Amino acid sequence: KHQSRPEIFLSIGQTVPARRHDAGPQDSHVDRLIYQAVLSLHSVYCVDTGIVNVSGASFSRNDGDNLENMVYLALRRHTKDIYYFNNQSGECDFIVAQNLNPSMAIQVCHVLSAENRIRETKGLLLAMEEFNISRGLIITTGQEDTVIEAGKRIEIMPFGKLDKCMADF
Repeated sequence: KHQSRPEIFLSIGQTVPARRHDAGPQDSHVDRLIYQAVLSLHSVYCVDTGIVNVSGASFSRNDGDNLENMVYLALRRHTKDIYYFNNQSGECDFIVAQNLNPSMAIQVCHVLSAENRIRETKGLLLAMEEFNISRGLIITTGQEDTVIEAGKRIEIMPFGKLDKCMADF
């Protein structure tokens, strides 16, 4: 009997159907999402964060990377249409699409502080503007708030509320 190997690592940006390699800013949002995903490096996530923690070569804890991995797995339970945004001005951890139409931008930050707030919101706002997304989330370990920046609504929520948020999405 043929057994397939279980997937231990999953990536986003890798399996996007590249309908147009020459898409540019003047093209549709779908074309730009595909264009960005095809040209960007892939983000890789592990299906079991324990594997990374046990086998990682790092001697310091990286709670931010672990949280980002956990957010990816939570999103994956609801959809496989997960991408990320990266351009010269900034990046956003996750773009969630419905029928290849970007509909939610998500940034992950272990703790949102005065020191990292500008960096974290900048990437999120860039993605929201690029794809005309009205809903932005910053997922943290425990903070909760709603802010309006540059005319866009950003919800800051703890990871524990993400599943309910996605179920209502």
